[in-house]
Formats: sequence, structure tokens, C-alpha cells
Amino acid sequence: MSTLYIRDTEGGWHPITSLQGEAGRTPERGVDYFTEADKEEFLTRAMASLPSELWTFTLEDGSTVEKQVIVK
Repeated sequence: MSTLYIRDTEGGWHPITSLQGEAGRTPERGVDYFTEADKEEFLTRAMASLPSELWTFTLEDGSTVEKQVIVK
């Protein structure tokens, strides 16, 4: 495992021996972590921002289906 070092104001390096959050603090929904609705919204917005085109595909049975396809 790698050791992480920080530099003090005088230029000296010190290893960080542990990282610890506030004792007894309970994570808050929407503050410390994302809800499933948040994740879905992020994905929807990210996909909407990508360049895409509506393509029509013909299936083996002769039917067609339209899908958004991300293009470069």
C-alpha cells in the first residue's frame, strides 16, 4: 500500500497515517450520497448531451425499430 505525504509550511514532508471523518456523524441523504432518482437524472442529462441521431433498424422478421445512436 502506498503512503500519502503532505508538506508543511516549512517544506517538510509528513506521512498521513490515517484518514478519518467526523466521529458520530450520520450521512445525510442528498448531501453525503446520491439517491437513485439523482443517479437517473445524471444519466439522463449526460446521455442527452451526447451527439446522437435517430436510426431505423430492420430486424430479421422484417419489422423495424428506431433507436437513438450516439455518433462522433
